[in-house]
Amino acid sequence: MEHLELSKATYILEEEQAPACLVGLDGCIVYCNPAWDLFARENGGDPAALGQAVSGASFGSFIRGERVADAVMSYLESALRGDPASFLSECNSAEVGRVILNRFEPVHSSRSHRTVGAAAVYSLVRSCPIAELHATHPVRGDLYRGGDGLIRMCAFCRRVQRRGEDGRWDFVPGYIKNHDETIVQASCGTCLAQLVGEPVSGTPYRLRNKVAH
Repeated sequence: MEHLELSKATYILEEEQAPACLVGLDGCIVYCNPAWDLFARENGGDPAALGQAVSGASFGSFIRGERVADAVMSYLESALRGDPASFLSECNSAEVGRVILNRFEPVHSSRSHRTVGAAAVYSLVRSCPIAELHATHPVRGDLYRGGDGLIRMCAFCRRVQRRGEDGRWDFVPGYIKNHDETIVQASCGTCLAQLVGEPVSGTPYRLRNKVAH
């Protein structure tokens, strides 16, 4: 019943300008709004990341790294319990630096007033030339490719780890444009520290209408 009521609530996010999705109590994605697909296409996203492809899949299945997954899911779980939560992160392209507010809002049933799911909304806080956030570096396989042959790129800021230097991450635009299968998702210390803090409850953002009819 909760899933049915949530599926009727897609109108909540249809006009939301930020990329957003609805997630059921079972942790599966029910709906992605038009802005979700628009952002994916504008940033060269894989077709597998479009709303039609991810609907029905587990929200957590798209998160790489155990610590990152645990932290992100704690924010979602907070909203599924009825408490809004949010955290800031970067979401950069090769040319554009972005600071994103990741917001998780509970969605309530108009009948029982119980929480039937959550809305995950990714609101742009800042957009600027990437040089305003990070110095750029050229592609150098000998500097960034680890002993296992892999290049580790932060899933948030998109910087890559220097070989043998856990705390040194550089922004290398050439690797972002490169779809080499040896580039794997990781998380730099800066982004991880931002993420693993306690969820922030009672954020100023509110959905225009959070009630599922």
